[in-house]
Amino acid sequence: MSTKRRGDWVYIMADRYRDTMYIGVTADHITHIFQYRTGDGSDFCARCGLDRLVWADRSDTIDACIAHEKRINIGAANGSSR
Repeated sequence: MSTKRRGDWVYIMADRYRDTMYIGVTADHITHIFQYRTGDGSDFCARCGLDRLVWADRSDTIDACIAHEKRINIGAANGSSR
């Protein structure tokens, strides 16, 4: 039996003051978050110092995670996150 948890993740990374945030989707959130913290994640996160996981939610399919990510992005663009 595999010890890896099935499912995919949508997550939000932020800087210390939460001025800038990054919303992403991954299948392996533990490895992915470690990459962000060590500077090996996305260039955007490294440039902006986004190394804090502030929220994560698991779903059974990657399609559900992508749909959730899009809803969060639309809400943030419309200012509903403030």
